[in-house]
Amino acid sequence: MMYQVSGADQRGDFTAGLVVTAGKITSTAPKLGYMKGWSIERVREYCQRRGWQLTGIRPVTMNDIERGVVPQVDSILVVVSEAPGAWKNGTAVVKVDGFEHGKGHPLGSTGVVVGSVGGEQGELAYFVEWDDDRPQLPSLCQSWKLKKREMNA
Repeated sequence: MMYQVSGADQRGDFTAGLVVTAGKITSTAPKLGYMKGWSIERVREYCQRRGWQLTGIRPVTMNDIERGVVPQVDSILVVVSEAPGAWKNGTAVVKVDGFEHGKGHPLGSTGVVVGSVGGEQGELAYFVEWDDDRPQLPSLCQSWKLKKREMNA
C-alpha cells in the first residue's frame, strides 16, 4: 500500500510518499527516510501529533488503464521502481506502435525509462521521460508500444 504525507515543517509545506509492506514502512521519499522500518500505526500517530495528513493512495493498475477507468487527478504519481522482468531504469526507448493523432507521443519519439509496473497477467508498462516537447514529465506507456534503442556513443 502507498501513502502520501502532507504537512508543513520548518522548511515549509511538503508532500512525500511512503510504501508499506506487511504493516511496515519499506520505502520512503528522502524527506521521510527516518520513518523506514516504522509501523504504519507509529506513522499515523506521528503525523497526528505533527498536524500532518496521512492519506492512502490507490495506485492505478494496468486493468484500470485498459478499461479506461483512470480517474481525474490533480497530481501525478510516477512509479520509479522496476517491476520484475522489466527493462532497467535508464534504458533508452523509442515509441514504435500505438499512436493516435493528438493523443500521446508520436511514433519515433525517444525517451528513457524511469520506472515500470507489472499487471496481473504479466504485462508491463513503463514510465518514460520523453526527449521531445515534454521533458521531465514522465508518462505511462504500455510495453508493446516500445522497443529498446541504442544510445549513440
